[in-house]
Amino acid sequence: MQPLQGNQASKALLRSGMVAPCTTASNPPAQWKLEICQYKANLLPNYFKLKHFPFILNGKLYHRIHQQTGCDSVSKNDEILLESFTDRQEEKSSLIKKRLSDVITKGFNNVCTGFDEYTKKTIYGVCHDFAHYLSLGFSNCESRKYKDYDAFYESLPYIKVTEFTGEQDLRFGDIVEITEQPACVEHKPPVYHSMVYIGDGKYISKISGLDIYIHDRESILDMVEDWKKGNLRVIREADTR
Repeated sequence: MQPLQGNQASKALLRSGMVAPCTTASNPPAQWKLEICQYKANLLPNYFKLKHFPFILNGKLYHRIHQQTGCDSVSKNDEILLESFTDRQEEKSSLIKKRLSDVITKGFNNVCTGFDEYTKKTIYGVCHDFAHYLSLGFSNCESRKYKDYDAFYESLPYIKVTEFTGEQDLRFGDIVEITEQPACVEHKPPVYHSMVYIGDGKYISKISGLDIYIHDRESILDMVEDWKKGNLRVIREADTR
């Protein structure tokens, strides 16, 4: 007896009541809107005290974005909608929103890492690496290759470093750094903390080697006593003004 071929085999399966094997179609990525709460909460990430803005995502209240896993109520292929954030430059803000969506769905440590040539180990980002990833698109902790952050910015012809003159002059995606007060013109002050402005007086930043929070300027300066005495400066792409 010869085996059935092509359509004959399919018709035979239907007649016999058998179900032909099939591949499961992948579900399209879901879209979820991130809503920032209009109140501040207290949390103690390790030894820091930080007043921050919780947010709601897929019906769940979050206080932070976990650096390794992101937010557990969404999957890696989902898209996070961030329409509530202030938009002034559509192309740049769209890129930033896509990067932040990836941080939320995949975890920051899975979208931005570096490699230490000396120890041969993976480097996971701190607050500066998070800001450089979110605002400028660097996913490899690039600034670690330079002697200081000023040298890193000087290597980028499209980057401008300016004084902080108030949030009224900030744009979505600007990096705001807290530095030590410069002792003189030639002095390159150490950078204490980097955060990214997302509009409406709110910033998002990674707390050292810990997780990611949404907060305002006052709260982050209150977290460490020395930061209150520091200087603020703005890092932005030169063509954004």
